[in-house]
This record gives sequence, structure tokens and C-alpha cells, in this order.
Amino acid sequence: MVVRVAERARESGADAVIVATDDVRIERAVRGAGFDAVMTRGDHASGTDRLAEVVEFLGLDAEAVLVNVQGDEPFVEPGMVRALALLLEA
Repeated sequence: MVVRVAERARESGADAVIVATDDVRIERAVRGAGFDAVMTRGDHASGTDRLAEVVEFLGLDAEAVLVNVQGDEPFVEPGMVRALALLLEA
């Protein structure tokens, strides 16, 4: 399911799709499908907390535009991801 979500995110035209996970099985599946993955701690209370760890790990600056799509959203619309990114950028 996570790979499907990553594929939908890529269809949005995102510059990069990075999956943040604390599960090595997910990391392997994601990398095997050609996506980037970052292993995170397992004690995060939310996906937003996990995203914050990835931002710090990657050294992204305050101007970076990130859209947090949860791995259990296989029907996420790429257009919605793109629209949200554009709103955040503005």
C-alpha cells in the first residue's frame, strides 16, 4: 500500500517523494520500487513528528515545501497533493 501511495505522490509532479518509516520491511519495499526512504525512530506520536525528523535528517531549509501524505491513503489524488504544495509555496 505504501508503494501505491508513493506512486500517487509522484504523479503529483513532486520534485521528490521520500517515504519516512520505522519498519525495515517498508523501507525495502519502497526502495525496491525505486523510491527514496528514510528510517526514523519508532517512538513518534504522529506522521508529522516523523516528518520533522526527516526534515532535520535531510537538512532541509525553512523554505522547503513538504506535503505529508500518510502511507495508508492509496486513493490520494495527485492533483490534491499538487494543489496543497502550490498553496504552501504561495
